[in-house]
Amino acid sequence: MAAAIKASACISPAIGIALDNNMAESRHAIKSISIKKQNRFDSKKQEELRANSEKMKKLIIKNDKMSARQNLIKLKDKKQQGTTQYPNALRQGNLKHIPRVTKMDMFQDYSDPTSPPSAFADNYVSRTFSSYNLKQQLTSIAQEIPNANITIEVIGRTLEYQDILMLRISENTGHRYFRADDQKYAEELPEKKIIFIVHGLKVMGMRDIPCLSTTGSFRVLLSYYTSHLDKFNIFLIPMANPDGYTYIRSTYNEELVWLKRGINFIEVPFSEAETRAVRDIFHKYGHKIVAFFNVHAGSYHSSVFRGDAVLYPKGYSDTAIDDDKYIDLKGEIDEVIRNASFQVYSVTVDTLYNWYGLVKGSSVDYASTVYGIPYSMELVMQGYDEEGNYYDEDYSYLALNEVWSKVIDVIMSYIWKSIHGNDSKR
Repeated sequence: MAAAIKASACISPAIGIALDNNMAESRHAIKSISIKKQNRFDSKKQEELRANSEKMKKLIIKNDKMSARQNLIKLKDKKQQGTTQYPNALRQGNLKHIPRVTKMDMFQDYSDPTSPPSAFADNYVSRTFSSYNLKQQLTSIAQEIPNANITIEVIGRTLEYQDILMLRISENTGHRYFRADDQKYAEELPEKKIIFIVHGLKVMGMRDIPCLSTTGSFRVLLSYYTSHLDKFNIFLIPMANPDGYTYIRSTYNEELVWLKRGINFIEVPFSEAETRAVRDIFHKYGHKIVAFFNVHAGSYHSSVFRGDAVLYPKGYSDTAIDDDKYIDLKGEIDEVIRNASFQVYSVTVDTLYNWYGLVKGSSVDYASTVYGIPYSMELVMQGYDEEGNYYDEDYSYLALNEVWSKVIDVIMSYIWKSIHGNDSKR
């Protein structure tokens, strides 16, 4: 028994060492297994992350393709609607266009939104020009001009199916009959030259100029034109860009204007119906037109003051031209402004280039260069904000009555004298 115990005592250290080795191997095995599991988990996680990354890339590519496809569809729709900036879409003659739906005001008591709208009178005519009701407004105005024969003519139609109207104005002599005898041609006067006037070819700031956007002030401006019917016949387009005018009346956008593009210097000239209508008048009556006036506002908003101006060619070049006639006209305008009732005021008479900088596609340059119109000018009117006016004076009316009445009279008289010289008889 004692020998057995002694033998076991001798063996026990070896067994302890073996057990320690086994424990160490077990711990190492367990550690290696955990490391393998961790590596397997990490690799699996990396694969999942890689798969998710691939999915995200595919989704991004898909979204990009969808957005690109949507952009192409939008561009195609714009081309079909004729609103794209690329003229090639305008060459397609079989496109169908939908008119813009404009905002309409309800004539009702605003303090009570539930009140029914009030009915219009049978002879009601809006005081503000409306592109959709312009013919009725012009007809009403024409009846109030006693010394003129006024004919309203449709010379074109816009992309949104609005008529471009022109007033043919001639003197009303009151002679309804003539005597047919051998001497009927003996004292026949030569045919009058034409003054071609266009309002609203450029719609920026147009609603800040009452004589371009309201019936009452327009009637006053028209009377300044018709006071020279003994010298000239007048062709007047009161609203050359009805679509642009409709837009600025419904939603004001400082940059959405028709800056006379499409006249002469772009890739496809006369891509717009409005410019084609003006061009056709030049083409048909260019040999009779002695002067062309493009009348518009001078800035986008009345808060920008640049003053009134009479501008003449050129706008596309700073090279000097034979502008002696315009320099003489400047002298006469300066003189009449100095002799006016107000103290300090001036009307700038200068070239398009000096006023705007480099300008391409101007209707004034087109009339002067292509058709050789003797007098081609822009009449730039300064707008005034009557709502923010702290004084009793109506500055828009004063500018029209005191400034432009004199400027228009001087220009018309100067053109007449330059054509007929010192001959005061017709």
